[in-house]
Amino acid sequence: MYDIIIIRHDQLPDYLLNEIIKVKTVAWPFCYDSQKKWIKINLKDTDLHLLLTKDKEILAYLNLIEIEVIIDSNHFDGYGIGNVCAIQKGKGIGTELIKRVNKFIIEERKVGLLFCKPNLHYFYVKSGWTVVSKEQVALSFEYNNIETLIFNFNLPFQQLIYKGQAF
Repeated sequence: MYDIIIIRHDQLPDYLLNEIIKVKTVAWPFCYDSQKKWIKINLKDTDLHLLLTKDKEILAYLNLIEIEVIIDSNHFDGYGIGNVCAIQKGKGIGTELIKRVNKFIIEERKVGLLFCKPNLHYFYVKSGWTVVSKEQVALSFEYNNIETLIFNFNLPFQQLIYKGQAF
């Protein structure tokens, strides 16, 4: 049976940070110090870490950053999904993590937003996320080779604006 741990960044103990970096290093093979520096620079105190565990072992990780998106001139609170990774690929662990984060986003009544490489978007689509066409997206950063996906917003829309940093 899987469990989920959700913890605010400002409450993250060092031992969990070390475990998160071990999982992240599987997907992004940067050194420990580089991983730690990225987390320190890019996450705010109120952002969340989600860890999928089994028998107290961390199997997958992602972080949620608090964001605001503008959809057809209406402002929505949301979560940006970043750093989705699992200790092993192809075992369904990442899918389980996304199912849990989807449930959390719905419970919190937020919109989910994520950016990924085109070859990865099918993974999210099969978990209920929707690809947003490039013509509908306005971002405050360069996004040539990424797809934008949204979750928990089921109405048709013309434009999605996100003014924050990439996550």
